[in-house]
Amino acid sequence: MYHGTRASWAWANHPDTLSGWPFLIDTPFSFALDTLLLPYDLSAFLPEDMGGDHRECVMEGGLNIIR
Repeated sequence: MYHGTRASWAWANHPDTLSGWPFLIDTPFSFALDTLLLPYDLSAFLPEDMGGDHRECVMEGGLNIIR
């Protein structure tokens, strides 16, 4: 969850990023949007009979934030 926030923060703090300030500006907006979309994201973990998605939830890959 909070994929946009994690991605913005990771790119802002990435050592190869010359100027991370655009990503820092984007981080609060990503946080707000991720918060609004949180109920949709959580529905992926619900069983089908409770309104959840019928597809299997696979969580792999992504940016490594914690080092």
